[in-house]
Amino acid sequence: MVISSDEDEGYISKELVDKCISDDEKSEEEFRKYPEFDENATFGEVQLQLNMLFPNLIMFKKAVADYNIAVGRVFKFVKNDNERVRTKCRSDGCKWEIFCSWSNEVKTFKVKKFVEPHTCARGFKNKQANKKWLAIQLVDELRSYPTMSAHDAFEWFKRYRGIHVDEHMLYRAMRLARTIVEGSEKLQYQKLWDYCEELRRHNPNSTFGLQVNRPTLELPPTFDRLYICFNANVQGFKAGCRPLIGLDGCFRKGYYGGQLLSAVAQDGNQHFYVIAIAVVEQESRDTWSWFLRNLLGDIGQYSDNGWNFISDQQKGLKLALEELCPGAPHRNCVLHIWRNFYSKYKNMELTKQLWKCARNTTMVEFDQNMMIMKRMNEDAWAWLKRFKPDAWSKAGFSDYPKNDNLLNNTCEQFNSKIVKFRGKPIITMLEEIRCYLMGKMNKHRLRANSFVGPICPVAQSRLDKCRKDSSYWTPEWVGDAAGYKFQVWKRPQCKVVDLGAGTCSCRMWQLTGIPCAHAIACMAYNNLEPEKYVHSWYSTERWRATYVPYIEPITGENDWHLTELPPIEPPAFKRPSGRPKQRKRQSEGETSNSSKATRKYGETHCSRCGEAGHNVRRCTKEANNDAPNKRGNRRTTGGSNASDSQVEPPLGPSGPIVGSQDSIILGSSVPVSASHSFAQVQRRPFSSGMGIPANQGPNWRPPTPFNQSPSPSTFPFRLHAALMGRSNWSSHTYRPPPIRPRVLPQVSTASASTSHSSSSQGSNTISRRT
Repeated sequence: MVISSDEDEGYISKELVDKCISDDEKSEEEFRKYPEFDENATFGEVQLQLNMLFPNLIMFKKAVADYNIAVGRVFKFVKNDNERVRTKCRSDGCKWEIFCSWSNEVKTFKVKKFVEPHTCARGFKNKQANKKWLAIQLVDELRSYPTMSAHDAFEWFKRYRGIHVDEHMLYRAMRLARTIVEGSEKLQYQKLWDYCEELRRHNPNSTFGLQVNRPTLELPPTFDRLYICFNANVQGFKAGCRPLIGLDGCFRKGYYGGQLLSAVAQDGNQHFYVIAIAVVEQESRDTWSWFLRNLLGDIGQYSDNGWNFISDQQKGLKLALEELCPGAPHRNCVLHIWRNFYSKYKNMELTKQLWKCARNTTMVEFDQNMMIMKRMNEDAWAWLKRFKPDAWSKAGFSDYPKNDNLLNNTCEQFNSKIVKFRGKPIITMLEEIRCYLMGKMNKHRLRANSFVGPICPVAQSRLDKCRKDSSYWTPEWVGDAAGYKFQVWKRPQCKVVDLGAGTCSCRMWQLTGIPCAHAIACMAYNNLEPEKYVHSWYSTERWRATYVPYIEPITGENDWHLTELPPIEPPAFKRPSGRPKQRKRQSEGETSNSSKATRKYGETHCSRCGEAGHNVRRCTKEANNDAPNKRGNRRTTGGSNASDSQVEPPLGPSGPIVGSQDSIILGSSVPVSASHSFAQVQRRPFSSGMGIPANQGPNWRPPTPFNQSPSPSTFPFRLHAALMGRSNWSSHTYRPPPIRPRVLPQVSTASASTSHSSSSQGSNTISRRT
């Protein structure tokens, strides 16, 4: 359409412009005049207005919930269907209301009624903050803070959302939020075929063995085991790690349980190096045989490489090693041996002797310390004799791996690093472990490439310590042509060193590959550099070669190549009652806090029968009068004994007051008659250690009654000294100060007599001030 204009007037007619606008453009113009809801509005910034447009009612109800939770009000749905929603404030008297329904004008949902603001009081608890709403709020926080606890989430809602959340609701919300962030455990088992195929596609020559149980073709496959070994880890292990392999297993903390097996070695700088991992149902001879068979298929057989192994006495592992690697040296972690030993023989001297035997490097020293153990406790010696020396003492270790580790710390370190991953779904857990290993290898690669020196830093520090100790040893050349054989003295000790063969009679050089103090003293005699005699496994070149291979990255789940294999069902697992255990079960002698001593409680004893294991509330036996009470004193029968309990007189202003009738009223201004009955004063008896016999002996002199003027000669100084804790029996006299009795309110004689009688009947103790 051609729009004509009046050039003389210089304007375009409005009627002509309106005719040029099509119907679609007109509807868009009408649509823009209404406010639209911002889907990206964060909590606390949600705004509701009259005529506001929403794409659907789900978003409208979410906006209403966010708005009311932010202002601390509770609402209710008056009308809620697929075409309209009407909500009102739940508080009586509050007129707040909002109504949203379909609008034919703009072809979407529009707010057609909005009455504000709230006239009710703000609350801190809101029923609309249900599990689903709380989980949505926690999703972003869990992604940035994966280790958030329920207590942290409670404080976060109170600080950033201004609401107090129920504890049980919060636990359910966090479980749902973790499922959204980490994925469902059951659904991740169904994607294992695709995950393994993606790993194999990006990491060629790697091994990913997935084993399932499927009795018949009609039944879906069930997960059994999964073995993962990257080719980069195998190549790095063969390039620079010593041939001592640690084997260990740890529990998975997810819903379906299981265990994670691992094979870990050490590089030249004493850092752990993971070779392979596996997820199995439990530790047994069958699972360990399956894991070792796959591991030896990747790294090579024992007969060709001479592998050494160290473990924590896992179930079935020893039998599996004897089956697949007959004759292979197998060490046991001495820490686990010590814990079992300490549970039987809780003696500090015995445990110290055990560690002495384990640290001995020669069989002569080992046999001597074992004989000392036998003289100390023959049962403990017999218990240790069950283990061969090559399993727990350096004296029996092989010289080939150049590693004298007594503990399986390499596996323990790896297990402690992945403890936060073991409670996640299986694919999420494996991805976290893969990313951790990839980052760890990259970190050590950068450190090795930037280090300058012939040997690794840890080996250099150990060599420097031996060089310092070598100054105390005196080498003596024996006269061979090569000048390699020496006799080293530190009287009364004497060692034999052969620099050409790289041996010392202490065997530390052979065990570690690092020259000992005796060998360094001989090298100094010949002006040789000890760094040249360190084994090549500690060289910087091998350290760098360990981390040249790297694990290839993989794409996200949305880009995986889908396989046509049937989905895998999770393993059958009977969930135990109670909350799943997250903390490690502490062993004997182990503490969770190394900087704080744990309190040890003694065994409970019954105060009635005297037996251990229960208290008096659960006792079903008769009372035993000879049983000790809580303070260790024996019980007495038949009440108080006259010979054991004495009546001690009270202290008056001039000393103890003793009368023939024991009729005493301290500080009273009421006349006292002999016919009045008073309560006897029961006090702790005088002990002989104070200088006065328990009973009234020949040296006892009763003081003057309080209603008479005391004479200086009637109160000996020795009595006062005894009361003050002195044993001086001096005959000097003591002149007490004048008596000033405390005046009580005046009462009648009859009432005083009545009160005295009631006091003698109701109690046998009179309160007084000394």
